[in-house]
Amino acid sequence: NGASGCVIQLGKDTFVVTASHVVLGYEKRLQKGEILNWQVGNLPPFDPLARIVWRDKENDIVLLGISKEEASNIGPCTISVPPTWPPPLPKAGQLVLVGGYPKSLREEALAPGWIGSGPYSAIFRVTLAEDWKFKCAIERRDLISFDGPLPAPGTDMGGLSGGPVLLVDTLSYPVVGIVTDRCDMSIADFEIIEIAALACVRL
Repeated sequence: NGASGCVIQLGKDTFVVTASHVVLGYEKRLQKGEILNWQVGNLPPFDPLARIVWRDKENDIVLLGISKEEASNIGPCTISVPPTWPPPLPKAGQLVLVGGYPKSLREEALAPGWIGSGPYSAIFRVTLAEDWKFKCAIERRDLISFDGPLPAPGTDMGGLSGGPVLLVDTLSYPVVGIVTDRCDMSIADFEIIEIAALACVRL
């Protein structure tokens, strides 16, 4: 199993940000007696439950604290340092860049014992912004691929949850949200990406 996330630095503190339901799934599996490893990048496995600094189950966001040393050893990672906090709430019509690592793009067996996290990135226009959430409605006929074929309609994009969402129309490209859900509609190859706004985070 896998999920996506991002790393942000606020003042002297650094956090791994992902969707709360990702941590909830981990909790439920632990309760069933499973032995699990929670790993972020190159860091040794750790217990995310002991790292929770802020969590909003309703808006589906969780921040996990990591040390300055861990942040420097996490591996290939650009740590976002928001110029202001909370970040802006995107408005309908603005463009956002969505990133993550869905399981359907995972690269396996390229080398013995090696698994690659196939990256997903796309730019979408915000269709609806309300409260602490915003959505991007996508018609597949409008999509253009710059790197190989598009995922087939109905492809399970599990693992994209927690992926960072960056605002495109500014020079700083701030992280403004995380992916919480993606649903395919049965009509006209239509899908919706749901995003939780980081503007709701209060530390």
